[in-house]
Amino acid sequence: MIQIGKYLLQLLNILQWLIVARAIGSWIFIRNPGSPIYQLLIRITEPIVGPVRSLLAPLMGRTMMDFSVLGSYLIIEILEYVVRQSMF
Repeated sequence: MIQIGKYLLQLLNILQWLIVARAIGSWIFIRNPGSPIYQLLIRITEPIVGPVRSLLAPLMGRTMMDFSVLGSYLIIEILEYVVRQSMF
């Protein structure tokens, strides 16, 4: 059981880094959003970020800021905490 928890923690950590890379990439590739690297990051992280965006959309209204990446990061952080607590 602890071994599964370790793998799950590694997976969650990788997802967090990919989400951070997506956020940074949105600034770097602002002039070229069709970049293959950025598109790969979007395809990998969208299954996580997309549902969070749909949950936050009614709360955010018409703001220019998209907090779905931050919300996704925080959800993964909470999941990491839960996994760590259940391992010990």
